[in-house]
Amino acid sequence: MKLQNLQPILEAAQPKIDEMVAHFKGWYLTVFEMEASAYDIELYRIGIVSDFIGAFGRYIRVSDHVVFNNVRSEKGVLVFTIAVVRDGVENHLSTSVIIAGGYNIQRRHYRYLVNTNLRKLSFEHPAIVALKNERKRMTAEQRVMEDIKRHEAYSERTINDVKKEIGKTDDEIIPKYLKIEYESLNEYAQNNWTREEYNEKTNREIQECIRSHRSRYNEKMLNYVTRERAKERAKLDAKLEKLLIKVAC
Repeated sequence: MKLQNLQPILEAAQPKIDEMVAHFKGWYLTVFEMEASAYDIELYRIGIVSDFIGAFGRYIRVSDHVVFNNVRSEKGVLVFTIAVVRDGVENHLSTSVIIAGGYNIQRRHYRYLVNTNLRKLSFEHPAIVALKNERKRMTAEQRVMEDIKRHEAYSERTINDVKKEIGKTDDEIIPKYLKIEYESLNEYAQNNWTREEYNEKTNREIQECIRSHRSRYNEKMLNYVTRERAKERAKLDAKLEKLLIKVAC
């Protein structure tokens, strides 16, 4: 993405941005115990660029001529200095990049302090608007992609659970309390039923339990669950495609 007259600032800041992205990748691996995806990295990079360019862009007009001067480190603080030529007059603008909250890897973030004689504009530079829109679009896409990821995990677990129930033997279906022998009943229970009555009652309950389980978990149930999960996935795919079409347009 070209940033019009703000491009020189981005090019000068690229080594620092690469350093920030590298830190993010390390943080992600530490916290989530997995590598950050290319999408996560790009979303983070867009956020960094948007914030960094935004610090300068609130003072720069599209018609200004921007010249990058230098970047230096002052007591661990990175300072970018540029010249902004407006109406033939050279103005100076500098931004200090400060690492805040570094005592906790999850809290580390960056602050941008601007020093300039230029007045803050009442409107945003078009490049900043474009960056914000890109960040917003990628965030929306990420939410849908996370929904798809959760959907896939849930669908797999649900379908496997149904398959597991279908594959159970009769003995596995029967609950433990129906496997208790008459001799193991307490005295109160034995006084309520004779051996024949207890066995007859237990057998009825066992057959009903098996029948109920088989009527609930079968190929028809599996096909229904598979079909419904596929419908939900199709809705998410359509939502993601709609976001991508907006970008293409």
